[in-house]
Amino acid sequence: MSNIIREGTNDLHDKLEALPFNQKMFQGKLTSEERFMYLNVHREIFSVLDNYVPQQLRRVSNIEQDLNTFTTMRLPDICPSSVYEYAGYLEFADYMPTKININAHIYLNYMGVMFGGQIMAKQYPLSSRIYQFEDLLEGRAYIREKVCVDTNDFIGEVREGFNWHIEIATALGKLFKITDF
Repeated sequence: MSNIIREGTNDLHDKLEALPFNQKMFQGKLTSEERFMYLNVHREIFSVLDNYVPQQLRRVSNIEQDLNTFTTMRLPDICPSSVYEYAGYLEFADYMPTKININAHIYLNYMGVMFGGQIMAKQYPLSSRIYQFEDLLEGRAYIREKVCVDTNDFIGEVREGFNWHIEIATALGKLFKITDF
C-alpha cells in the first residue's frame, strides 16, 4: 500500500479492525454461521468488482467454493442491507452524477484479501479459497501499478469504501449480537 494512501486512510483502517465482528474474526472464533455470512457479504461485493479486474484476480468462484464447504448446514444467504447498498453503489459507479472511482474500491477490497487474507487463511483453512491467488506478488503489483494512484480523490474514495465496510461489519456484529470481543 502506498504510504500516502495508508496515511490518508489509517484511521478508518484501524476503526474497521477494532469492530467486534472483525476482532472475533481475527481471533479465528467466528461460528460457521458468521463465517458463512462474511463470505456471502464478499461474494456480493466481488460480484461487481470482478468485472473490472483480470481473470487471475477474480474472487467470486473462490468464494463460492468456500461457501460450498457449508453445504451440510441450513444457513441464510441474505446479507445485511448495507451490503446490497454498497454493491449497488459500486455497480452504478459509471452512471453516478459524480463519477465514482471504482479503482479505489478495487484497491481496497483486493489488497484487503491479499494482505489480511494471508492471516485469515490460517484461521479458517477450510474456507480460505477467497485468499488464494495464482500469483500473489503479481496480483499486488497489478493493483499498485494499474489501479492505485496517490491523489486526494482516490484516497477520498478509498475512505468511502472503508466507511461502507465499517457499516457492513457493524451490521454483522448486530445481526449476530457480537457487542464486545
